[in-house]
Amino acid sequence: MEANDFRNELESIKANITTIESLRKRTGKLVDTQISTYKKLVRKSLERLEELFYKIKDSTIQSKESSYLVGSIKDLLDEMKTISSDKPEKLKPLVNECLSHLQKIKFVEQGLKISIPKLPPEISDSLKSDFEELEKCFNASAYRSCLILCGRIIETALHRKYYEETGVDLLETDPNIGIGKLIKRLNEEKILYPGLNEQIDMINQLRVYSVHKKKAEQKINKEQAHASILFTIDAVKKMFG
Repeated sequence: MEANDFRNELESIKANITTIESLRKRTGKLVDTQISTYKKLVRKSLERLEELFYKIKDSTIQSKESSYLVGSIKDLLDEMKTISSDKPEKLKPLVNECLSHLQKIKFVEQGLKISIPKLPPEISDSLKSDFEELEKCFNASAYRSCLILCGRIIETALHRKYYEETGVDLLETDPNIGIGKLIKRLNEEKILYPGLNEQIDMINQLRVYSVHKKKAEQKINKEQAHASILFTIDAVKKMFG
């Protein structure tokens, strides 16, 4: 998130200034060279702040307070540019003020972005479509749909893994097999290594919980959906990575 990058640059300036202050207590050509290096780092951070400013401006939640704080940060950045590179210590109070303003600004929450793991070409299009739909559902707070999609992704991946290892297509020989029995078949063939079995079982239990008529009345929360997504991505990586 740009706000974190902006904050990190401000903290970097503070750290480099502290180092410069410490070096100035010493003498020698080497010290002068080191000070010059840290001054350049400070200037680079200031340039980076200019670039990041407009990104954080666009990602703030619009309000009078946010507009005021963003405007104040811009004024502080402009003031920083007027300070001589020979006196970076003068930047410190301005940096601290920027950090204080930044902490009070409310930013638009960033949506989940799923990094699709490596997939076998035979199921790549199908699973990519499911992962894209999964991302949309999570960002739309459709958490129950997330769990159902996670179950479908795992089911597709397990069928492919079983076929790769045994040459048997269970979708043809046993089309009504459920995830539970599919996991059992994989374990019988010793295809799933310890740990992955439990991980997949957890995803399946969350999926069952989400579609069970009696339990479905209970709301699926964001944390459950997010955990299921992370477990699903990790499981697919372990199967085909």
